[in-house]
Amino acid sequence: MYKGEFLERAIKLAEDWDGLTLPNPSVGALLVKGDRVLAEGVHRGPGTLHGEALAIKRAMMRYGKDALKGAQLYVSLEPCSSWGRTPPCTDAIISSGIKKVVVGSWDPNPVHHKRSRLLRNYGIELVKPRLSRELKTRLDRLYWPFRVFVTQRRPFIICKIAQTIDGRIADSTGSSKWITSKRMRQYVHNRLRFRSDGLITGVNTVLKDNPRLTLRATPSLMRRRKRPFYRVVLDSRLRLSPDMNVFKSATKDAPLFIFTSQKVSVSKIQTLLSKAGRKAEFLSIVRVSSDRYGLNLFEILDVLAKQGISRLVLESGPTLVGSFIRQGLVDRLLVCLSNSIIGSGEPGIYLEGSLLSDRRWLSLDLLERVGEELWMEFSFVSKG
Repeated sequence: MYKGEFLERAIKLAEDWDGLTLPNPSVGALLVKGDRVLAEGVHRGPGTLHGEALAIKRAMMRYGKDALKGAQLYVSLEPCSSWGRTPPCTDAIISSGIKKVVVGSWDPNPVHHKRSRLLRNYGIELVKPRLSRELKTRLDRLYWPFRVFVTQRRPFIICKIAQTIDGRIADSTGSSKWITSKRMRQYVHNRLRFRSDGLITGVNTVLKDNPRLTLRATPSLMRRRKRPFYRVVLDSRLRLSPDMNVFKSATKDAPLFIFTSQKVSVSKIQTLLSKAGRKAEFLSIVRVSSDRYGLNLFEILDVLAKQGISRLVLESGPTLVGSFIRQGLVDRLLVCLSNSIIGSGEPGIYLEGSLLSDRRWLSLDLLERVGEELWMEFSFVSKG
């Protein structure tokens, strides 16, 4: 038998570091002997020890290698079985004397999927228990972005819309500062941007609002983040200028990707890079093909995935948001609902079709109250 509280603790460790280990998944581990926890471990980023290896190392340092004989390892995701930047966790388990490994979830990466079963060849019991609905839901949510990245080879897209109760993201003049409260905006930085690789938007949003598109989580959180926050702007005609805030804020920790049309000349790109001066070091301009919706989103996401960018927040106007949704590229829809109404203004999403039969159906996965406002997360389903 396995003890659910130990596996739940391993999952909680992984949840605490979710998004900070990208493009790798966050994995929590708990090393137990009897009812005694010998050590905990959690993966903290590429190149660092995985959760299992860290827990084993800590237990050996505290109690000696012999203390691990007959111990049990609880891990949120099955141990890796091949070399990456670090050795396979299965090797560390085999040499440690651990007798049993309890995994919460199989690794969706085809390179590792169920390969930890090789532990059985060494007399180590490998258990994938039947989980409670709560733990299964938490694990599915935790590893959903990683599953999309390794199986579809594109970043997981979270579309965030801040809107009034009557569905407006801006008033009749186009002003959107601010639809939601300062508290909600900080919540977005701490809860959403902080755990993502970066942000993607369209050129019209940048031209209208002149935003920095940076990560401004609270200082205590920022100290935990070791990865750049990428800003991605879709600009088919290359209308951006170097005097805009998105250029001025470009740094090693906040690089800028601009995707433009293949029709844009190389000389125009070189001119923009020249005008950017020293900021050009943190700037990448990529030409991609176009389709009937505009710039080819699949091509853009493929380029970003090859850079190791695995999770992005989409914050844009209704046309680009609609294009992502229409092409099945929004994985999670987040609505930050202000406790206000405007009466007229810009809607959050523009989609072709206005009939009931054209509706897209969603499942409400999470609902939280933030002050007087609501944080609502949805996923798309096939039908109502």
